[in-house]
Amino acid sequence: MNTRTFIRMPLFLAVSLFFLGCGHMMRPPELLRLDALAKDQAAMTKAKGAAPMQFAAGQEFQKKAEDAFTEDEAQPCVLYSTLALTKYNSALEQARSKEAKERVTKATQRLDTAKKRQAEQEMRRADYDKRITRMEKILALQTKLESAAQQSAKEKKVISDELSKAKSEGELEEMLSKASSQIQAAETLEANKTDPTNLNSAKTYVEQARKALVEARYGNARDLAKLAAEKAALAVNAAQSEVSKKSQEFDMLRERATLFNEALGIEGVEVKQVKRGLVLTLYDMFPSRKVAVDPNKSTLLDKIAELAKRYATYTILVEGYTDSAGRRESNLALSQSRAQSVIDYLIQQHQIKLDRIQSAGYGADKPVSDNSNPAGRAQNRRIEVVFLFR
Repeated sequence: MNTRTFIRMPLFLAVSLFFLGCGHMMRPPELLRLDALAKDQAAMTKAKGAAPMQFAAGQEFQKKAEDAFTEDEAQPCVLYSTLALTKYNSALEQARSKEAKERVTKATQRLDTAKKRQAEQEMRRADYDKRITRMEKILALQTKLESAAQQSAKEKKVISDELSKAKSEGELEEMLSKASSQIQAAETLEANKTDPTNLNSAKTYVEQARKALVEARYGNARDLAKLAAEKAALAVNAAQSEVSKKSQEFDMLRERATLFNEALGIEGVEVKQVKRGLVLTLYDMFPSRKVAVDPNKSTLLDKIAELAKRYATYTILVEGYTDSAGRRESNLALSQSRAQSVIDYLIQQHQIKLDRIQSAGYGADKPVSDNSNPAGRAQNRRIEVVFLFR
């Protein structure tokens, strides 16, 4: 035994004794730190969401660390604990980095919004300043004209012309200001997506009107300002219509989701959503070859009726199906009669309006399972109550 080995032996024995207690090694510090981190549900959720692969690797190493601890293998336990901690912490760092980026993005958006509002406020302030200047000029010219009794007709005409010009310019500036406000409203409503043609036309007419105003072509400027306002109004209306449409679509989708969840709460009914509507499938509703609803199954129809009353705007379609046993014509008639029997129950027992409920029978024409075995035939013998989507 060399000197280096001799020196390492006491250290190895010390470490071994540290991990041993009552015949089983104590949990090493690395495994204890791993235990504490794994119990932090918020941290684990963040880690899993930000870096699922790293998180999964951490879970694998954590399991190996626990297995090594169970087998009293100190060194593998420390190694796997360290690797698990490294993977989890790496995933957490990615989560923190992602959160920081999101905060920066939101802060940037808030800054952009603030800058936009500041620019709009400055534009409004400049517009108010212009209005005040125009009003002061018009007032001064009116005062000058009223006090020009001793002046010549030529001087009076000059003042009168200046006053008329100032009033025309003021009127046109007001028209252009209103058109510009409508353009801003259209842009806020994202009219560039819904009606870019009218929005761009409005902007072009405003530019042309301002040029005509500078060149004192007041008639042209007035016509162009009117066109700008008309086009901007069309863009605003189109954008508002789209916003309303999206809102209605959102409300409709939310209502469908609520309807689906409530239907799922009816025990004994199979629920699925397809393109045409929400389909509630019922099995064993009738005794063999009978068309009257089994009294023991009517409670399912009672619950569906309550659902139909809560969602009174949906048209309801009741469809009957059979298995392939027997003649096709008999099965078709049986399925139609059973569907009608369900409708009669909903109308008579729950006053579901006749004009919102329809029936159809398809016999064995639309199987959902194999008719060659009893289980498949039982699946095919069914009633489907469909809440049709609008």
